[in-house]
Formats: sequence, structure tokens, C-alpha cells
Amino acid sequence: MKKRLVSLVAAAALLGSVSIASAGTVTTKGDTDISISGFAAEYLGFANNQSGLFSTAASNPGMKNAGGTTGSQTNFSSTANVTRLRLNLDNKVEGITGEVSADFRGTSGGGNDGATSTFRLRQAWFMKSFCQEGCNYTPWLLIGQTNTLGMAGTYSFLGLPIGGVAGSASTAPTRVPQVAFGVKFDLGSVKLNPEIAVMDLQQLANNYGGLVNSYQGLYQYLVNGSSGVVNPQSLNINPSIIGMRTNMPGFGIKVPIEFNTGLGAPASFYADAQMQTMKVNYVNGLTSNLSTDNNKTSWMAGAGLSLPIYFVTLKGDVAYLRGFTNMSYIFGDTVGSSESSATPPSYWVNGNGSLEQTHATQWDAEAQIDFNKLAQVPFTLSGGYSQVVFSNLPSLYNVSGSEWSYFATAPVRKAATIFANVSYNMTKSTMLGIEYDRNRTNYVVDPGTTYSSNAVYLVGVHNF
Repeated sequence: MKKRLVSLVAAAALLGSVSIASAGTVTTKGDTDISISGFAAEYLGFANNQSGLFSTAASNPGMKNAGGTTGSQTNFSSTANVTRLRLNLDNKVEGITGEVSADFRGTSGGGNDGATSTFRLRQAWFMKSFCQEGCNYTPWLLIGQTNTLGMAGTYSFLGLPIGGVAGSASTAPTRVPQVAFGVKFDLGSVKLNPEIAVMDLQQLANNYGGLVNSYQGLYQYLVNGSSGVVNPQSLNINPSIIGMRTNMPGFGIKVPIEFNTGLGAPASFYADAQMQTMKVNYVNGLTSNLSTDNNKTSWMAGAGLSLPIYFVTLKGDVAYLRGFTNMSYIFGDTVGSSESSATPPSYWVNGNGSLEQTHATQWDAEAQIDFNKLAQVPFTLSGGYSQVVFSNLPSLYNVSGSEWSYFATAPVRKAATIFANVSYNMTKSTMLGIEYDRNRTNYVVDPGTTYSSNAVYLVGVHNF
């Protein structure tokens, strides 16, 4: 494949469209250097009581486990669709940098069974820096698709395929089209890079399936002054959300700070906030079956710290969200034939016909020991705990464990993950690793019961 790529580049150079700038780099007519990078990755997984290879929620009794297994049975699966290709753009004359990257996780459910997956776009952006050398501050403008401002890193190996483990502030489908402006400040021992962005965040708020349309026999309502388990259709009411849209982009602001501590590498801190206005079309089902629009604002605020102490690095993130449940992405929500949604909806209609927002609080605490810094041994040991807790959900009808059909459409009330991994740098560009994850999940049905799953991942990654 490499020879084929080199042949294509050489042919293009002969035609005059590009020139060979240096080894591994080509230059276009516009003086933009393009270099190719990425990684090839293989994941082998052994898991029980979860719906897929990269699930971050344990299955409840109504869900179908991967491979049709029962909770105690182990299922093996593998995939290489995490493999990523990246084009790095650099035009020093014009002060432009950028990236176009893609992976192979474009199929429904992420191709967890190892089947062939569709090539999909991840990043596609360019950034103009207005002062390149000798400046204490550098304004910049970014245009394109890249991560939302709240994207944070993780030491879990699940950071590559899905962004992180349950509850980590990074675990979300976070790449969105945006226009961002910022200024880099170099103050010596302190560096700042505040930015403000106009983003399309509606897909992170546009989640209203599952919970809002699963009223029958599942939730307890206060309807017309009476309480109890009510079938709305028996009272000729059908409270439901018809659709959601927005007529304005979302906004975000982030302030990252890097500072020296004298304990090793610089520490970093960030604070961010994001918002998206939504128009929610719904039927209250009590006074009228006609739909109405309601203006709502989804918003979140978060912060994080990474603190290196010689060969140990401690990090943590915390976020609070309203009407942004897809930012608390619970991966593995398609569970066999039931097609249930483990992530609660951002909005729902209560028994009084009022529109409600779901709230979420999520945080993670992680640590990493780099033995290469300690004794020049190419091993890294990492671990952490994370969780997300959803609140302002409907009152519950606690069904018995035998009524499994109710669980199949029940979203998550709380999801937590504890993980530990070891990585070995076999070469400068090749990593082998093993990770253990334990997911503990509570659902809105029978919220006092915790369901657990276990997963072991064997990972190989070669960077190029």
C-alpha cells in the first residue's frame, strides 16, 4: 500500500499538481505541505453482561447481551476499525495548519463484531495563525469540524474507539462543525489559550427517544390530581415530543492554562461552558393533542486539571449539564433486537404536560505512572474511576425483576466505570497493552439494583 501511495504521489508530481518537498511530505501548488500519519490498531475483547465490545454500561435483565450470551457468560469479539488515517496540513508562508482525518467506524453500532466498517470523516479543519514568530500573543482563527470545547483526554484504552469510559467528561460524540477564535499568550512560566466558538451542538441535545415515548405501565405520574400507575392512552392522553430543531448555532468558551509547578512537566487546567438553543415541538396530551413549540436552552459547564509529579500524572474532569445528555454518551445503547436507548433523553414531557430537561453530573479521576521516566523501562501503568448520574427524571414505577420487558427500554440512571491498564512500548512507534474495565450501571427502572459487567481488552497500536 505504501508503494502504491508513493507511486500515486510521484504520478501527481509529474502532472504538476504537487511537488516532493521532503521525505514523507508533498507540497501542493498553494505551498501547503501535506504529511500522512495515523495508526493501525487492533482490539481483542473478552466481556460478559454487556451489549458490545466497547459498551460502557452493563446490561439489565431486559437487554440482549452480545452474542446472545447470558450475564455470566463470556463473549469474545475483535475489531481493527479503530485504525485511523490523517492528513496533516502546513503552509508556513500563509500561517495555515490543519487536519483531515478519518477512521473505519462508520457502521451502525461501530462495527463491534469486527465486520467491515465504513470509512468516515472525523476531523476536517484549518487554522490561521496571525503571528507566527517572536510574538508574546498569537491570535488564531479555526474553521471546520473538530472536537467540542469540552473534549478531555483519558488514560483508558477506550479513548481511541469511543472517547473514554462511562462518566468521563470526554465520553461523547464530540466532533462538530464550528468557527472558533482564540489568542495564545506566552507569559513565560504561564501559557494561556482562551477561545470562543460558534458550533453546531444540536445533535448533542437532540435526544428524545426511548424514555419520552415509553409511558405505558413504566412510570408513575400525577395526572389530573391523581397518582398511580397510569396508562395515558386509557385516559385519551398522549404526552410526547414530536421533534426538535434549532434556528441558531450553539456557543462555547474555553480557557486553558498551562503553568510550571517545579515538579516535572507543566500542569494544565481548563474551564469551559457551552450552550445550544432548541425548539422542542411536543404535545402535552392533557388539554390538547395539538403540538406546540417551546424554546429551551441546553447548556453545560466543566473544568479539568492535569498535574504531573515527576513520573506520576494525576488528572480529573468534572461537568454539569442540562438538556445535553448526548454529551454524557453511554456507549452500547443498541442492544440486539430491542433497539433500546441507554442514554436518557435530553427532554421529556411529564404527566402534567410540561416539558422537562434531564440533568447530568459527571466526573473522572485518573492516574498514570510512567516507568520510562522512573527507570527507563518502557512500561506505563494507568487507572481511574468515572461516573455519570442523571437527575430530574420521571418518578418511577418499580417493576419486579421478572418483568424484564420494562427494562429493555429503560435508560440509565447512573453509570460508573473503574479501569486499569498496562502498556508496553515494544518500539518507539508500537504499543501493546491490556486493560480491565468493570462497569456498574443503575437504570431508571428498579434504580436500587446495580448491574455489573467485566471486560478485558488486548490492544496493539502502531503509529506512523
